Amino acid sequence: MRISTQQAFQSGVTAMQRAQSNLSHTQLQLATGRRILTPADDPAGATQAGQLNAAIRATEQYQRNADYARPRLEQEEANIIATENLLQRARELVLAGNNDTQNDQTRGYLASEIRQLRDDLIDIANTKDANDEYLFAGTRSFVQPFNKEADGSVGYVGAQGAGAVREVELSSTSTITVGDSGDVLFMDLPERSGQVLEARQRLGNTGSLVVEGTRTVDQENLALPSAELDPGNDPTSTLQVDSTEVDDQGRFNARVSEQFEIVFDDSSGPMQYSVLDEAGNFVRDQSGVEIKDRAYTSGDPIIFAGRRVTLSGTPMTGDKVISPPPEDFEADLSAQFEIKFSKKSNGDMVYTVSDDLGKPLLEDIPYSSGTPIEFAGRSVTLSGEPDDGDVVVSRPAKERDIFTTLDEIATALETPVSDPEVRDRLSESVEIALVNIDAGLDRFSEVRSTVGTRLQTLETQTELNAERGLNLERALSDIQDLDYAEAISRFRLQEVVLQAAQQTYVQVNRLSLFDFL
Repeated sequence: MRISTQQAFQSGVTAMQRAQSNLSHTQLQLATGRRILTPADDPAGATQAGQLNAAIRATEQYQRNADYARPRLEQEEANIIATENLLQRARELVLAGNNDTQNDQTRGYLASEIRQLRDDLIDIANTKDANDEYLFAGTRSFVQPFNKEADGSVGYVGAQGAGAVREVELSSTSTITVGDSGDVLFMDLPERSGQVLEARQRLGNTGSLVVEGTRTVDQENLALPSAELDPGNDPTSTLQVDSTEVDDQGRFNARVSEQFEIVFDDSSGPMQYSVLDEAGNFVRDQSGVEIKDRAYTSGDPIIFAGRRVTLSGTPMTGDKVISPPPEDFEADLSAQFEIKFSKKSNGDMVYTVSDDLGKPLLEDIPYSSGTPIEFAGRSVTLSGEPDDGDVVVSRPAKERDIFTTLDEIATALETPVSDPEVRDRLSESVEIALVNIDAGLDRFSEVRSTVGTRLQTLETQTELNAERGLNLERALSDIQDLDYAEAISRFRLQEVVLQAAQQTYVQVNRLSLFDFL
């Protein structure tokens, strides 16, 4: 085969360049410590290295998230402990205030300390972290979450509901919430006494009604009438009492302490009844007519002294039904009632109070702004003007904020105890306060437990992430790091190859026909 001079020269140059390139590549590997400098060096290895680098960066971010979450959770735990100590002190003061050895002055001192504890609690609720963010504001961390309103109450303006608290990832499958929102800790505490009521306007009201307040009251008209068969009735009688209820509250209250008898007699023909009081006098109906010798019809109500007694069956002559004074009755404050407004044809606004079954307690009562509406052991004060069809719902409060609890018991302790009735109200206020302070302590204990669990999860996951990071670094090193012994040996060999190529090129360069002429 004939090789031209140019081809011989070009082959030599190409060989030197290839040797130089290989040597330079190995030299760069030695300088960087990396086996894979470009994907062309090892396409499969380069792909694996890219995936491992992404995993390492994600793990490092998880560790940064943990570093961010840890001090916030530790600070929250410290604040919860301080709050628990504060509430325990408030509880001690409330118990002391209910002691009969206290007088109005000493109870005033206790109330002042409780108010100071309430202010301290507001300061805790508005605590900031090291990044100048409010600890209990949720995701609205640069807005002060708790503010004192004009009426002295405390309002919450931080984040609420789903997504109210920031979450961070600790791994691809693990997240934790960094803190708790203030509404969960301080505002939405369960009302456990069952003695606290609220009144809420129904959505869709169009009037200018304002709920000024709602409270429990002691009412004589909470008593309910009763009726029972006289034990001496004829045993062959089938008479029975179907129901007893209030027919007219005013008339019932006027004679609430009296006992009445319904007496049956058929000596003049059909069965008749008369209603007698304890003195044996005939009771008069609403028209002033004596209830005497009236025809009896099974199932028809017998109305007297504000009571409505419904009997059925067949009585015998001489049978009696006794309606005694009602026993003490405690209002069912767990029940829900509606106050519904309607406008009469003459333009007057009236209201009807009904229970949750629609049964009216008060019916077509003229409405007066600011006048309390009292029923079923509760008093609801409304102002403004309702529209026809507006409804206000009275129901037991489901939640109570801790600030209101402390404020109300302080007010109760500040009230001079002038008579036994005021003393009883103080005892009731103390009972409500203790139950709701305990509810607050339970909530803080519960949240503190979750904070401890989150801190433990964080520590565990941090250790797992550190171990995972080491494993990923090791795997990445196995793939892309250089074997220096092999690389140095290869570098020496490539040096020899380059030197040989250079020397060969020099020898070939001397081959010329002119040397033989």
